[in-house]
Amino acid sequence: MLFAVLFLVFKKFGESKLFRNAISVAAFLFVAAYVMSDILEKLTYPNFIFSHFHFQTYLLLLSAILMACLFLLNESEKRIRILIYTALIFVFGQYLITDFATIKGKRPVFILKNINLSYDKKMEMTIGKVVYDYAIFIKNKTPANATILIPPQAYPWDKTSNVAYLRYFLYPRNLINGDEKDPKVDIQGVDYVLIDYGETNISQYGYTNVWPKFNVVGVEITYWDPTSGKTWQDKTGDYRYDPKDSSEKWGIIKIKN
Repeated sequence: MLFAVLFLVFKKFGESKLFRNAISVAAFLFVAAYVMSDILEKLTYPNFIFSHFHFQTYLLLLSAILMACLFLLNESEKRIRILIYTALIFVFGQYLITDFATIKGKRPVFILKNINLSYDKKMEMTIGKVVYDYAIFIKNKTPANATILIPPQAYPWDKTSNVAYLRYFLYPRNLINGDEKDPKVDIQGVDYVLIDYGETNISQYGYTNVWPKFNVVGVEITYWDPTSGKTWQDKTGDYRYDPKDSSEKWGIIKIKN
């Protein structure tokens, strides 16, 4: 969408040397930012930028390529330009049909109402306080190379069981789904097991709140209170599942030192 608008602006002001220079400088800066990001990830670990700033670095390079294409496309033959305009109109129409109503109804209003909020507060409001705070709790209690066993992907563990979603906050940690009443993997092959009550009372596939529904022997358990944010430890590391106990519990079990 942004490129389509930029393309039309370029058609109108493309003869301006100042405008062309501005596009060229912007493309150079995007490439430089991409190269710097790539170097930073090689010095740290893959996807470092995404895990810290929630931004895909390939978009920098893609933007630079599209900016460079502006010069090429505007020098093309008439019939090629007609095809390009047709494609742009099609993309713009698809955007209006599928995305514009949702974006118009939510994002601008949310941003304007909460423009002074911190990043953490905005994330809490966007995805839910319990889910976001729990993800940060897990991140703070586990090293970056940890392997973590999480609930099976289904309700009531809506987001905290979704590997693709949770990795957004916990990458590069390795996340593995267990079963509801069985770890499905060798417990000694993971570093941590979540204690995850679930974000919703809605169930799926017959699952119910409270996980894990099996015993886990670890070296330490850190419990977390989603209301106060306080944590406390059980040094025995012995998690015993009681089918009669459906009280809300959150935390993480450390399997080995």
